[in-house]
Amino acid sequence: MPQEKPIIFDDNKIPVLFNQTVGKVTFVAKRENKFERDEEGNYTDIVRLQSIEVSSEAQRETFNVDVPADFDLSPFKFGDTIEIEGVEEAEPWAQLPAGDQNINNVFTGFSVLATGIRKVNLNDTSSNTNTPSVNQPQKSENKGEKGKDK
Repeated sequence: MPQEKPIIFDDNKIPVLFNQTVGKVTFVAKRENKFERDEEGNYTDIVRLQSIEVSSEAQRETFNVDVPADFDLSPFKFGDTIEIEGVEEAEPWAQLPAGDQNINNVFTGFSVLATGIRKVNLNDTSSNTNTPSVNQPQKSENKGEKGKDK
């Protein structure tokens, strides 16, 4: 029986098809900024990251995206369809309310570190993530086939 070779990834990180996984993403809101800490661990007034909340159609949940402190979020408003760019990491988290010991009450989710976001024109095929929209009919690529629209 031949021996299988191990799969080796750059920097031991498994590549993720992030935009294909989350599907259509809409901007929900800007959240509180994340600040730097000083040597003693106290927060400073220097913004480290800006945090936004977005909604994923494919995952049917909202999640946080952190972008650089100097990224301009002013053009984005609730309901804008966006694409998340330069995803550097996606980190799962779980939180149990204080004093609660029932695992059924745990809150779970994930946060994403990205280089930015951009608005997506729904008719723009260059931003197609190969995730068909649930509400839009699929177009046939087979031109010249029987039954094509005339």
